[in-house]
Amino acid sequence: MITSIKFFKLASLAVIATLTMSSCATMFSGKTTPVVLVNCPKDLIVKENGSTLSIERVKAHVKGNLDESTTTYYAAGVELDKKVKRHTLELTSEGKTNTVEIKLGAGGKWVIVNLFGGGVIGWGVDAATKKWRVAKNKYIDVPAVIGGTKPQGQGKLKRIIKKQAKG
Repeated sequence: MITSIKFFKLASLAVIATLTMSSCATMFSGKTTPVVLVNCPKDLIVKENGSTLSIERVKAHVKGNLDESTTTYYAAGVELDKKVKRHTLELTSEGKTNTVEIKLGAGGKWVIVNLFGGGVIGWGVDAATKKWRVAKNKYIDVPAVIGGTKPQGQGKLKRIIKKQAKG
């Protein structure tokens, strides 16, 4: 009789631990994901489905460890709803307008955290809530999009943001 009570307590503890450790993105991630506007002109207007989006300061990149040596870079950007898988943004500056498509997908860090912490339950919850989605092309080369030319790569755009933050 005592062993069945201990088993019940251990099983209950395991269920509680699984539920609290699962679905990390759902618990710790917001409803939106940032998209960084690199070399953003002051007169830039960003629209989606006819609505003007607010250009604000967003977290562009975090570099470092979990200690005090962590550096966070901020830049001009917009926040996009994670529930929508594809966003088409209309960028307008100096009378020129062009569009760019932003695709959202499962963020690698959330998949890995769920692998070690929440397993199948975590994946299921995060997939259902869409909270683990991040922008696949997080950095937008604004002058290239507006000019209709080939944008620079994501790595190069990230380096530009880091350089601008230092300068």
